[in-house]
Amino acid sequence: MVIFDRDDDTWRSKVDDGEKGHQTMIALVVNIVFTVAFFQVIRAAQARGRNVMLVAVVNYLVASPVCFLLSYTQGNLSLSPETLFWGTVQGVCFIGTYYLLCTSMSISGMAIATAILRLSVVIPVLVSVFVWHEVPTVLQVVGILACVVSLPLIGLKQSNDPQPITRSFLFLMVLLFVGMGIANTSSKAFVEASVPDVQTTFVGVLFGVAAIGGLLCFLSPVWRENLTGVRDGVVLGLVNVVSIVTYLVALEELAGVVVFPIQASAGLILNTVFAIWVWGERFSTRTMLGMAVAVAGLVFVNLE
Repeated sequence: MVIFDRDDDTWRSKVDDGEKGHQTMIALVVNIVFTVAFFQVIRAAQARGRNVMLVAVVNYLVASPVCFLLSYTQGNLSLSPETLFWGTVQGVCFIGTYYLLCTSMSISGMAIATAILRLSVVIPVLVSVFVWHEVPTVLQVVGILACVVSLPLIGLKQSNDPQPITRSFLFLMVLLFVGMGIANTSSKAFVEASVPDVQTTFVGVLFGVAAIGGLLCFLSPVWRENLTGVRDGVVLGLVNVVSIVTYLVALEELAGVVVFPIQASAGLILNTVFAIWVWGERFSTRTMLGMAVAVAGLVFVNLE
């Protein structure tokens, strides 16, 4: 007979860690699904001729109070300076990148804009390494590189009649890249600040700031010509709350160098699948190759 000498506290701690890790991965999966849903709701609204900026503003006006209500139900209404600062930074970036996304989509379509948004994952990954000293393993480095390489392959479709690339378009892409990169880095900075505030308070702040920024757009008569899209905005707001809260939960337990590439590549794969099945889009061999590279990258990035 083999007798195992088990320390109960140690064993219980390992069980708790295992359960927490399982819950964290569920949170990351839920985040990926709802992030994909976010883009699909926007695309559906755009296809039906809705005012996409009105959709954004209603989305944030719905999401912000819902988040503060969730904080209230948790009995934690702490509002630290770090939460206000990083929430404001991310809120400004959110409404700014949303506007840039809509503008770039009108010029080049969804594919290029989505690819640039996903490629911006490079910024928070590098910040995680150099600021918070998160050191990935060799296999994870290979996986991260594969994920990054896959993004332009998936997002940039071949075209028989490509639009000329102008300096203004390149500048727009750079702003989109940097803006989304700063937004993702702000989430990581909030988590690393280790303040007593709950995630929903942080999200409520950033959505509130984004709503104010979006309302400013309606000072222009161009955005007031079409006032449809309220229902789409409500749906988008609820999707947004689930997406970003699960994103912050994942960042609390997993390294940023792991979360960012997984979220970016897996989200882009699902967006591509939806584009084929729902929207009837067709992709080149290069896009399919990119999906295969991304899947391989996701496997490696999860290896210790």
